[in-house]
Amino acid sequence: MLSFRSTLASVVVTAGIVFTGSGCGETTTSTGTDKSIVSKGLDAQDFTGAAQETTNLMLSAPRVQDKLKAIQAKLPPDQRPLIKISRIKNDSGLKINMIDYFVTPIESVLINSGKADSVSEDKQTRAAAAGQDILNGTQPRLADLTLHGVVSKLSTSNAGTNQNVYTFQLRLSDASTGQDIFIGLPRQFVKQTR
Repeated sequence: MLSFRSTLASVVVTAGIVFTGSGCGETTTSTGTDKSIVSKGLDAQDFTGAAQETTNLMLSAPRVQDKLKAIQAKLPPDQRPLIKISRIKNDSGLKINMIDYFVTPIESVLINSGKADSVSEDKQTRAAAAGQDILNGTQPRLADLTLHGVVSKLSTSNAGTNQNVYTFQLRLSDASTGQDIFIGLPRQFVKQTR
């Protein structure tokens, strides 16, 4: 009887392993940040990729390069032109953390390029900086440029096919004059379902 129970237990365990490994359950595929998963909407890689691509395009635009050089010429050597990311509006209808998936990649490209600095939106960092200004008797440094943009969605439907076009657009403006220096061509993602 003991032999029958241990044999039965072995068969059950073996069958469980075979069924588990044979694909009867859902499969999860992990992708890197450079690959997008297939989805009806946008995924994190779409937001991050669009942010990085658009920001790099902006930094390479001749007018932006000229403006950054002109600002840099007036600053001490240890400072860079200061860009304030003022508003990235999410009109896509998607609930997404815009800070983590869109604003932070923009800040990363700006700072790591060595061409510009960005202003921290962290409340504690800003309070510490304000305290330093008070102790030093200095005024807070104002942004030289402001960056704002929009993520939007246009939905269409035809003959049983639904299509969503998601558009990412950034605009860089001179903070002292309000003049636009860069208006990026929209970065678009098209998602279709049948």
